[in-house]
Amino acid sequence: VKSHASLTDLMPAISVLGESSVASITFEHEHRPKLRPGLRYSDCFFDQANGPKQWQGIAMCEKDISKYEVAYNISFEWILLTRPDLIWHFPLGHLKRFVPGWVHATFHKFTEVGDRFGLMTRELLSVYVTAFLVADETYMCLTKSEVDALVSKGLCEFGSLGCQLQIHLGRHGVNIQRIPREIATPKRMSAQ
Repeated sequence: VKSHASLTDLMPAISVLGESSVASITFEHEHRPKLRPGLRYSDCFFDQANGPKQWQGIAMCEKDISKYEVAYNISFEWILLTRPDLIWHFPLGHLKRFVPGWVHATFHKFTEVGDRFGLMTRELLSVYVTAFLVADETYMCLTKSEVDALVSKGLCEFGSLGCQLQIHLGRHGVNIQRIPREIATPKRMSAQ
């Protein structure tokens, strides 16, 4: 399924940033990134198959942010990564209420972080973007057997993209603060 969002569709997410903030909209490549040796997209657990492409787009965004910071000799304090298919029902609120050094995100299920958006201080972005990266331009996904093993150990509840993200952030000592998932829902879920 191919979906395109217009700037009008993205404006609710962009408006969350506030008037004095800078936004970067990164459009992903049409092609899917290369997977680690021996792994094919057909091997990916069904809810993991889009992870490499989604995180490739996030890595592209990080590069754009870094270029902007160098070009204008500034550093961003906060970064909000959001999917373009979200309908925002409530504003995030003032950034002062968020804990610096933590990733703030919704959870797919009670124990599994979601991939809808991530709000974090700038220094955490380099950790966040590498959740599916194996080596330069080579990505990974969890297979069904890997998801089954993680679920049996209680490390994941379902095996969504957030499962890999949560494990990755935990390995790097990054704390995650839960934001109610009702704040923003994908268009396909809002129509139901």
